[in-house]
Amino acid sequence: MPELTRPKRRPARKRGGTRPAVVLVSELESHLELICRLGEVGLYEPELSRLQREDCVFDVDVSGEVLAEYKEAETAQFAQLLGQFQAVLLGYDEGTGARTLLRDLLPGLEGILDTGGSTLLGYEEVLIRFHDDPAWDLNT
Repeated sequence: MPELTRPKRRPARKRGGTRPAVVLVSELESHLELICRLGEVGLYEPELSRLQREDCVFDVDVSGEVLAEYKEAETAQFAQLLGQFQAVLLGYDEGTGARTLLRDLLPGLEGILDTGGSTLLGYEEVLIRFHDDPAWDLNT
C-alpha cells in the first residue's frame, strides 16, 4: 500500500485531552477481524470502551465516529484504497504497550494507521517499521 501524506501536519490526536491515540482505518472484513482480535489479546470490555492487557489499559472506540474528523478527500482516498472501511480509535499511554498491542492486532489485516501526523501508513508498513526500527515512535 502506498504511503499517504497530508498537506499539513496535524497535532497528535488526544482522547479526553490526556492520552495519545491512533486511528485504525480498516477494510471492512479486516475491521471485523480486528474487533474479534481485541477479545483475544486482552480483556476487552466493549461496554466500557476499554481493553486491558497486562499493565496497560487502552481506550477503544469502535463506533466509527472518529471518521467525522476527516476531510472528504481523505475518506475518498480511504475508499479508493480499501473499498468499504470502518475505523477504531485507540487511546494509549506512552511507552511500548501500544507497539506491542499493534504488533499482535495488525498482522494479515488490510488498513491504514493514522497517528495524527503528516503520514498515513498501511498496516504492513507499520509492522515493518516496528521490526526495522525498535525506536520508531507512533507519534512521529
